[in-house]
Amino acid sequence: FRLQKDIFLKQVQWANELQKPLIIHCVKAHEDVLQLLSKHQNKVPVIFHGYNKNIAIALQIISNGYYVSFGKDLQHERMHQVIAALPAENIFLETDDSETGIEKIYNLAADVLKITRDSLSLQLQKNAAAVFGVAAIKL
Repeated sequence: FRLQKDIFLKQVQWANELQKPLIIHCVKAHEDVLQLLSKHQNKVPVIFHGYNKNIAIALQIISNGYYVSFGKDLQHERMHQVIAALPAENIFLETDDSETGIEKIYNLAADVLKITRDSLSLQLQKNAAAVFGVAAIKL
């Protein structure tokens, strides 16, 4: 864990120097990661990808101004409650290495959030522009 922490802190430092967002796959150390980001004064956007934990951790993530990205686990009912508890301004959708298509993920998210797919798509484009810059996103 110590080696992972040291390498992670170096990545945070580089991301801040280069002004690039951090995309974090975290399994069991969300509180540790959030503390490290705060302690080391992270200034760049952060996306916790492949999120499959509970509402409390998700709310902790977004309270720091970070984002939560949902993928195939959105097919599980327990994740519906999590995404529904978050503002759309703090979410992303993904497929990662899953065979589940992005259309299915979009449909699930739109249904749970009770918005149209077009509204969801527009919000996700805005989120991407906020994280990666407008030039990187073709709206």
